[in-house]
Amino acid sequence: MTTGEVEREIERVAESARLRLMCLFRGFSESNYIGEPVSILEHSWQAYQQASSKGEDTDSCIACLLHDIGHMLGMEAGFEAGMRGCGTMNHEGIAATFLADLGCSPTVSYLVG
Repeated sequence: MTTGEVEREIERVAESARLRLMCLFRGFSESNYIGEPVSILEHSWQAYQQASSKGEDTDSCIACLLHDIGHMLGMEAGFEAGMRGCGTMNHEGIAATFLADLGCSPTVSYLVG
């Protein structure tokens, strides 16, 4: 395998991960954030903006943006809302595993978990 082939494979995997995340956000991010007057997207974006405005590093900001992706995965799977109606049980663990499997950095996966 050449360096160029490795680079193309990395780009293919990254594009696949981006598309998977976009599918989740497009499908479920407009849902109400559990018990709050904002959507999941608004909540996620607020978390990202807070981290960014405080000068957090890129991995921390990305983790803030994706920290509730486990709730969206639960909705996609058709899980009943657990946590007394507040979302997917173990959403942080589900999200951490999902993001690691997608190829996100270990830091992002750890922080989300």
